[in-house]
Amino acid sequence: KIGWSKELGVMGCGAHNSVSWNGKGHLPYAPPVPCWLIPSQDDAAVAIAQNAAELRQRGWKILSCAPDLVDVLRNKAKLRKLAADLGLLALLPEHYDFIANARFPCILKPAIGTFGKDTHIAESEEQAKRLAPNGIDEHWVLQELIRGDLEYSTSLLVRNGEILDWAGIKYKYSMEEYVWPHVRLLEQELCSVPAEHLSNMRKFLDGFSGICNFNYKLRPDGQMCIFEV
Repeated sequence: KIGWSKELGVMGCGAHNSVSWNGKGHLPYAPPVPCWLIPSQDDAAVAIAQNAAELRQRGWKILSCAPDLVDVLRNKAKLRKLAADLGLLALLPEHYDFIANARFPCILKPAIGTFGKDTHIAESEEQAKRLAPNGIDEHWVLQELIRGDLEYSTSLLVRNGEILDWAGIKYKYSMEEYVWPHVRLLEQELCSVPAEHLSNMRKFLDGFSGICNFNYKLRPDGQMCIFEV
């Protein structure tokens, strides 16, 4: 379980992270009162999409969409391909298909994963090769290191590709080059989300229904640079 009940309480949401189901094994039954089943991890989001019909039969209220679309958004390598197909690569960090072509330092991270697990700042080609000895295959993403001590997180409520509501948080960290959680959080606050940023996020969400979250920084010219969804 992911302990975000406190943060939701601050935002005025009556939600409790109390279901231990992680997307594997027997599907859970809903409590006797109307209740939404909301994923707190990527794997659970895919599992809910795959089992939406049966979960509804078990009493849950579900907002989801095609499992393949959920998988594309949660997979950082597939997200890059989606951005390329949509002509939106400028909204992502520069990606490197080969370690030899990268500009160091850069970020090496798993295509699937959350909370910074197995994510590294690769300082050199030699270090990157040690971390990914088989090269940059479908399991890894190698990308530009975006500097700055401010990072943004925008959570979206989406139905059929249309953004119904959103909440933005700005984080200030103790360093400009870091991999979370190996950095000290100095401040965090709710923030407004510019219409241009919402429009950019909307472009990735055609056909999507559910709750998703965009993590990003801003480049010096103010353009957003999206790390993951």
